[in-house]
Amino acid sequence: MRRPATLSIIVALLLLAAAAYAAFDRGPFQYRKEIKIPEDQPESYTLLELDGEVFDTADARLRDLRITDPNGEQVPYKLLIEGPKWISQSYSVTPLDMGVTADKKVRFELQLPQNLLQHNNLKIETAEHNFHCRVDLDAWIDDGWTRLKHGMGIFDYFDAAENVESQHLLLTYPDSTAKKLRCTIRCKEGIIVRPESLNIEYRVRREAKLIGHKAVLQSSVRDEDARTTTLTYDLSHRYPISHIKFTVEGSNFSRPVHVFTLSAEPDKWRPVASGKIYNLNTELYNVEKLDISFGEIWTRKLKIVIDDGDNPPLDIQKIAAYSKGRYLYFPGKPGGSYYLLYAGKDVQSPVYDFQEVYRFLPESRAKALLPGQQQDNPHYVKPLIPGPPKDLKPILTAVLLVAVLVLGALIFRLARPRSAERDDPSDTDST
Repeated sequence: MRRPATLSIIVALLLLAAAAYAAFDRGPFQYRKEIKIPEDQPESYTLLELDGEVFDTADARLRDLRITDPNGEQVPYKLLIEGPKWISQSYSVTPLDMGVTADKKVRFELQLPQNLLQHNNLKIETAEHNFHCRVDLDAWIDDGWTRLKHGMGIFDYFDAAENVESQHLLLTYPDSTAKKLRCTIRCKEGIIVRPESLNIEYRVRREAKLIGHKAVLQSSVRDEDARTTTLTYDLSHRYPISHIKFTVEGSNFSRPVHVFTLSAEPDKWRPVASGKIYNLNTELYNVEKLDISFGEIWTRKLKIVIDDGDNPPLDIQKIAAYSKGRYLYFPGKPGGSYYLLYAGKDVQSPVYDFQEVYRFLPESRAKALLPGQQQDNPHYVKPLIPGPPKDLKPILTAVLLVAVLVLGALIFRLARPRSAERDDPSDTDST
């Protein structure tokens, strides 16, 4: 009767150890924030903006972020960091009055759509191969042709035997609002290249959208000997800062500025960046630069040192610190409730298929949501000893190994008594 019970224990141990691999452990994460998705959200994907409370305690590389559904299961996400983007508007256009001149130049005109307000790129498609040409582009402005750009290069190289092809057929020129263009293509060795289709577009680089954070003045100290003014600020939360903008009362000044942040050592500042802020307002010039950019730093405290020289201190009204927006993009159902877990101890970055799938999804137009207030994670398990293992897999592997050894020992022990009964000399008759 003992054998079935023993086997049941063994099976339970193995199932428990295997389940430990699959179940998501919410214990390492100290805090959580609720994510409530509006019922009227038009998309099945959600964009969540990370806030200062998350930045305060999360890993600087944001490796310790997890999203869970109402059942406590992981929801995959893609971390997005705001960056510059290329925005384009493209239209197909038909060449008009195409012809070949006596000196073997291909010339044609383009009538552009009225709703195309600006343009700066022309893409040529042709069936011709192995050519190198120069292109002149003119615009019809004020009842006459005006040169937009001269001698733009296009080429095509094709080797059928080696299956190699390389080409460049994009013409980039200064921004224009002209509605009529003339294109002239002149190629080497008298080759004639006739476009089969053309696309006109307006392509512009949009800089990263920065999020501003209010800086609260903590102290202002004037050093008469060094002829400097030192300002210290508190941002209320730790942010990944890369830009500072000053609001200054007055004009006609130019001052060197030095930016510092707290180092790892208490009460010690380390330099971050130096630059110059100025405002020139004269009869000849009216220009100002009141911002400083630098490599991204994670900080809550800032120290600004302004070299005043022999001038009175500037009247600094305020400063604002800016960071690139950071978002989590995840499949969230409209009306659903989820949790963001963070501040995990020794947690590694997750690896999801969704991080690759995201590249093939349409760009989200949903408005970014902000998470709720910070809460203590009820599932948090405080480490009992310093320096817990960074990865539980070695422990789980050991558990499985012990279970296998126990299973083997029990099987060996259960199989041994029968052979022992056959070989026991005390059971044989004496003569």
